[in-house]
Amino acid sequence: MGTITDPPKRIDALDCAKGMLVLLMVLYHWIDYFIGIHYEPMRYLRFVTPSFILLAGFLISHFYIVKYDLNETLVAKRLALRGLKIIGIFLLLNASIIMIFTPLSLKNAEGYRLLQVLVDVFIWGNVVQNGMGKVASFFVLVPIGYLLFLSAGLLSIQRLLFRSTPKRIRTAHSSFEYAPMERIERTKWLFATTLAMCLAAILCFYIQEAESNTLELLAIGLLGVMLGFVPFDYICCFSNHPYRLFVLYTVYLGTISVWNVTFPLQIMGVCLSVIVLLVIGTRCNSNKAVCGYLLLLGRYSLFGYIAQVVLIYALSRVLLPMDLGAIQLAASLLLTVTITVVSVTWVDHARRMSTIFNKLYQGVFA
Repeated sequence: MGTITDPPKRIDALDCAKGMLVLLMVLYHWIDYFIGIHYEPMRYLRFVTPSFILLAGFLISHFYIVKYDLNETLVAKRLALRGLKIIGIFLLLNASIIMIFTPLSLKNAEGYRLLQVLVDVFIWGNVVQNGMGKVASFFVLVPIGYLLFLSAGLLSIQRLLFRSTPKRIRTAHSSFEYAPMERIERTKWLFATTLAMCLAAILCFYIQEAESNTLELLAIGLLGVMLGFVPFDYICCFSNHPYRLFVLYTVYLGTISVWNVTFPLQIMGVCLSVIVLLVIGTRCNSNKAVCGYLLLLGRYSLFGYIAQVVLIYALSRVLLPMDLGAIQLAASLLLTVTITVVSVTWVDHARRMSTIFNKLYQGVFA
């Protein structure tokens, strides 16, 4: 019986895809902070943030639910603890930004609605407020944290359902081979039902002319969990049909050019984009320098995401008041990419050289 301490085998294609997403996230945030979220080409990068959520869900099922015995309560506890850490990181980082960068006059202003901001960020996923601008950074951490909490809860429910199974079936020789698959099927049903409920809630919001970014991203994360039950080789079989993938992606790009990115099109774009990145990842040779850095970024995707947002935020505070030209702004993008890669490389080296640093890193990010 597997335990949660067994290290899951890494998939290079998946790490490479995550590394490319980190770099695309650098571009996404750079445009957001230096040009503006309403910049027209941003619609073609709308897949980046939800792709992180999709892969987070994929990892939950592909590496934990399928790999480990679902009767092991440590699985749910680990997912819940990781979700708690991620939400804690989100709160700590934003509290630090408020303390350092927010003027005291704004903190004490009459229109500074802390409770309303918390509701908008944590419930509705709206991080831009009228008259206040962007009130939260690192928002992708919130739906990932929620997804981990929800997955832990569903696994706990599955455990209760399994307890209701007659003991003789669980312990009989014939059931030893089939019971794990039966538990997997039950877990699939739980996640599929939850996904259907999320989609129904999203539809109700649209009927009422409202929307919740948090709920939409959570639904994409649950879709990632469902995809994680599919053997990885089946997902990568698209590499044998690149022309079909090219046609589908061309149709998607043409569609969002006309109708912009609605939620159904976003789901389509996220799935297609992740598949494209995975196909590229399958052809990534770790012996090549560029591929090596992509693999490293993928293995430290959470740290890389946080590092690049911190860098871009700090650079925007320093450079935007200077009214720099296009060349200087482009240089800031290159600088962010370089420092992000260097910081990830340094963290990897420090973990291998120092046991204490490795334990500290695992305590925060693992």
